[in-house]
Amino acid sequence: MSPITPSPLIKLAGAYDIGKGLKSDRYYGPVLGGPDAFYLIIVKRLTLGHLAGAALGGAAGFVAGEIMAGDAAKSAKNVGAQVSQVRGLHIPTAVRQNPAWPKEHFDKQVIVIPKEVVTEITYSFWTYFSINTADQVFRIGLTLFGRRRILNGLREMGWQF
Repeated sequence: MSPITPSPLIKLAGAYDIGKGLKSDRYYGPVLGGPDAFYLIIVKRLTLGHLAGAALGGAAGFVAGEIMAGDAAKSAKNVGAQVSQVRGLHIPTAVRQNPAWPKEHFDKQVIVIPKEVVTEITYSFWTYFSINTADQVFRIGLTLFGRRRILNGLREMGWQF
């Protein structure tokens, strides 16, 4: 059996929003881009419970908010009909074997945005890197340093923005 060649991947960020404006939800977790899809790993979701707890009681309040949030990080809500959520173990082996794939999150939920459902990608230095599908917007906060490398890597993989 021949070894599997890892699929090219590039890490874009560590946080993202799903939706726009007040209806958006903030998630924390690695965001990876490949030639065929974007992968948004759900590690934690920032909820109103977190914000209320932090506002009322600082660090102790944030912990209380964490308890109120419960299992909010298990899956994302309203990702759209064309986008899938799968366990990390169900991501193709060629993708998971890339050194950029975070091994510590192998069993987390992953939002997979296939290339064929992306209607538009927009980027402005002062705002977000936005991935638009027919029924949802995924806003990625690119890291401040290394943006040029990230953007050039995505262009080399065939993404247009």
